[in-house]
Amino acid sequence: MDNQRFHLLCREVPVVSLILDRELNIQDINSLGCEQLGYSRSELLGTPYPMLCIPEEREYMQQNLTQSLNEVPCLKRWDCSHIRKNGTRYWARDTARFVEGPEGETFILIASEDITETRYLISELEKKSYLDELTGLYNRRRFNRHLDEILLSIHSGQDSHALFFIDLDQFKAINDSCGHLCGDQLLIQIADLLRKHTRKQDVLARLGGDEFGLILHSCSRDEARLIGQKLLQTFSQYRFFWEGKYFSVSASLGYTLIESGMRSDANDLLRQADAACYLAKERGRNRVEMYDTHSNLIKQRDSLHTWYNRINQALDQSLFVLFSQEVIPISKRTNGEKAHEVLIRMKGPGGEIIPPGAFFPAADYYHLSPRIDLWVMEEVIRHFLSLPEPDGNTYFINLSGLTLSDTNYIRTTTRLLPQFIEQGLKLCFEITESVAIHHLDSARFFIDKFKALGCRFALDDFGSGFSSFGYLKTLPVDIIKIDGEFIRDIINDPADHAMVIAIHEVSKALEKLTVAEYVEDEAIFNKLREMGIDYVQGYYIGKPHPLFGGRQ
Repeated sequence: MDNQRFHLLCREVPVVSLILDRELNIQDINSLGCEQLGYSRSELLGTPYPMLCIPEEREYMQQNLTQSLNEVPCLKRWDCSHIRKNGTRYWARDTARFVEGPEGETFILIASEDITETRYLISELEKKSYLDELTGLYNRRRFNRHLDEILLSIHSGQDSHALFFIDLDQFKAINDSCGHLCGDQLLIQIADLLRKHTRKQDVLARLGGDEFGLILHSCSRDEARLIGQKLLQTFSQYRFFWEGKYFSVSASLGYTLIESGMRSDANDLLRQADAACYLAKERGRNRVEMYDTHSNLIKQRDSLHTWYNRINQALDQSLFVLFSQEVIPISKRTNGEKAHEVLIRMKGPGGEIIPPGAFFPAADYYHLSPRIDLWVMEEVIRHFLSLPEPDGNTYFINLSGLTLSDTNYIRTTTRLLPQFIEQGLKLCFEITESVAIHHLDSARFFIDKFKALGCRFALDDFGSGFSSFGYLKTLPVDIIKIDGEFIRDIINDPADHAMVIAIHEVSKALEKLTVAEYVEDEAIFNKLREMGIDYVQGYYIGKPHPLFGGRQ
């Protein structure tokens, strides 16, 4: 290649190209370089190259250029911010190499690439990784990292801090009544409100849903309480406006102190602040509470959280097991059709069997019960498929109140069930009286949807709560399970005897079958058969036994 073409290549190559002398002054620069920087070639010749960098990075550039002189013949690459003649800045990636000319002269060759767009995209990706997209606050991931950093500093003996958990009191009501767009706007405004009323050194994050976290740096116990009260006052003065309506919004605040010598990790601290917030809600909402290990409500919350972890572990590691208890027919109205109630248990760390009363309060509180109910359904189907042929039994399956309106459960089971019902699977869903009344609309919707598939429904524990026969007319259930408390003393207590007769007679008039639970001896069994009860269930009939593995 002749000299003319070579010089043409150097001057017109589509990347900023420069030649520097050993004193780092510009000896030559191509056309693109002049265009990028906004200078003429004559203005740039002889200019120290670091002077084209922003002032705070000139020393950094000079160090890299000096290293390229001393570390022959390696390439040296760095990123820095350049400044144009008009004062605007752009990010550049410089690659430098020391070379010797044919006559022994030495130069530094530099190729400088504009990476402003790349840096912008990287910056945006980094923001998305630690910012909540809706509110622009830190997300839980970034918030936890701050907590980890604080715990490291605490161990080195620095100031105490406070961690707040903030939960809006009326968010669900506003979100449900006005829609998700309204709910999102409320969260955005709450985030702005909290920004304005927290200190610059504090860390604010949206942890999920309507829950926010706040770290108060260098904050004593008294200061934390005072700041919490001020935040409550700020909420009390705030009004949310949406489509011509004003809404009052309050919040429950819980906090815990982060002090030297503590052995808690970030998850422990969040759990403590969450438990304190739970305490604030239980004591009436719109208040601030500090974590107190001696509080019974805090202990209850801690217990719920412990069960929350164990439930998730059980779901992930197949630690749930199913038991079955016979429900036998004793009246002609049943046509001799047998049934079994499916009962869930959890396997403990030592192999012990844990009853549902221990873990279901936490399952409901943390909205895990629909996942458990879906697991039960899938296991019942698996059991049905393992049979050589359909056994003709009806399987009674308990449902939680949350499951009645859980779209995932409804969608999944309505897709699964038809093929197995066609093969002979018989199901009867059990809903307790109190759940049915508290979730009346969703209960009716659920019952109608699954009855259309061929399932039946039982109203469980009838008589334990509202005891209103009027509900029997409005709920299209097929079976009434009489609460066991009326059955235990039916021989000796006239009131229990009268109640059972009344429930059975009304059920019979409405063409609904009856089941008596807690049948524990022969005398009770004979009395119920004499009264005309349709089904009986209890230890006298048979104890629960593993669904997979036969009767104990």
